[in-house]
Amino acid sequence: DCIDDTWIKRGRYCYKATYQPRVSFDDARAECRSLSTAGSQSDLVSLGDLGEALFVAHLILSDQTVDGSPVYGCWIGLERNQKNADWKWLDGNPSNFTNWGDPPNESAERSCAYIKVKEDLWGSTHLSNPIGWFLRGRVCKTKVM
Repeated sequence: DCIDDTWIKRGRYCYKATYQPRVSFDDARAECRSLSTAGSQSDLVSLGDLGEALFVAHLILSDQTVDGSPVYGCWIGLERNQKNADWKWLDGNPSNFTNWGDPPNESAERSCAYIKVKEDLWGSTHLSNPIGWFLRGRVCKTKVM
């Protein structure tokens, strides 16, 4: 089972998309982690294949506005901590599957990924980029309890 009925179960995992005006990557991750319980650790979502990516995109599309403003994108748990380093999922899952819309940002020291709501594709940004102010959501993932 999932933590509560606000989570959506798919296979061995539960997912939850939440929204608020202007959320940073680090705040989005902290929010996901705060949803953890003693039996289940929650974090920003990792996406292992196209089926899971499309499921999460559909989950986001079910609620596209926050306070009347469109949701441009939602943070996912993929980051790169150094210039030209490999992209890694926060939960340690392998990053064999990608779904980039544009080539990922390789120039910044730390870059993070998000799902572009209207395209179902991923984008990336360095954390000082103002695009982060348009990201209004996060997608959390946890194992079924």
